[in-house]
Amino acid sequence: MTGAARPLGEALAAAAAALRRATSVLVVAHESPDGDALGSTVACGRVAKALGARVTLFNVDGCPDALRFLPDSDQIVSSLPPDARFDVTVLLDCSQRHRAGARFPANGWGDVVVCLDHHVTHDPDVADIFVHDTAAAATGELVYQLAVAAGVALDKELATALYCAVLTDTGSFRYGSTRPESMEIGAALLRAGINAWDVASQVYEQVPLPRLRLLADVLGTLEVSCAGRLATLVITRDMFDRSGADETMTDGFVNYARSVRGVEVAAQLVELGPERYRVNLRSRGSVSVADVAAHFGGGGHLNAAGCTLQGSLADVRAALDAALEATLAAV
Repeated sequence: MTGAARPLGEALAAAAAALRRATSVLVVAHESPDGDALGSTVACGRVAKALGARVTLFNVDGCPDALRFLPDSDQIVSSLPPDARFDVTVLLDCSQRHRAGARFPANGWGDVVVCLDHHVTHDPDVADIFVHDTAAAATGELVYQLAVAAGVALDKELATALYCAVLTDTGSFRYGSTRPESMEIGAALLRAGINAWDVASQVYEQVPLPRLRLLADVLGTLEVSCAGRLATLVITRDMFDRSGADETMTDGFVNYARSVRGVEVAAQLVELGPERYRVNLRSRGSVSVADVAAHFGGGGHLNAAGCTLQGSLADVRAALDAALEATLAAV
């Protein structure tokens, strides 16, 4: 693996060259994909197609209903033929191979692995070509830079996928990770002909009724502790059954907990199965939830991270609360 040490411009050029040489490319992002993961997947796939490759879009969890408006989203598959082979695999929005999911097939890894990611938590040996920039507000920004490096012109479909990626990971350009380059990329995508309202409406204002029923249930679990600085939400399998919702409909719920006045850290615990919980963490300012997530084998950004914990709900909450309260005490 040689990608970790390359300067950003050199890594982007190497990634573009690898895609130019490739005949077959698989593009994959992390499991439980969000708007950045799938927007980047679709966009990177269109870049590779423009360079002449045969492209497979993959995600172990498929495409959530809320993102089915994305061009080519109907082409995302969750399994591969056993004889499938790829010249290049592009891993997006994560830089740990296990984040592609336990069900990611071994033959999905191509002869060359390219990774584009912006998370702090990473494996420097993840790929042969590693495009890594923690200053980027979204992986979509890196895919945009890859398109530029590869000489691929923006069309409306490519721009729509990229705009979805940047819009969602910047919280509609509200988060502290938003930088001048984020706005400049957004402007370039608007000039390519996208309708900003159409994308925002699809992402934020086409809410399935089961999601609202689930949210009403989840908000009833809100607890605030640590002198009002820590807020927690819990989502159980029973809540999914009652509402008719699924796990893809929980994206953004944790932000309701963080929005409580005085709260600096929010945690959302989603029951995945018997004594197994996915934890989503959000914070404000200089409070690092990436460190907490890494302590439990996960990772992410300073203000947004996640991990998976085993144990009873009481044990998971106790361990998580202790770690988060220690983090808050040190700030």
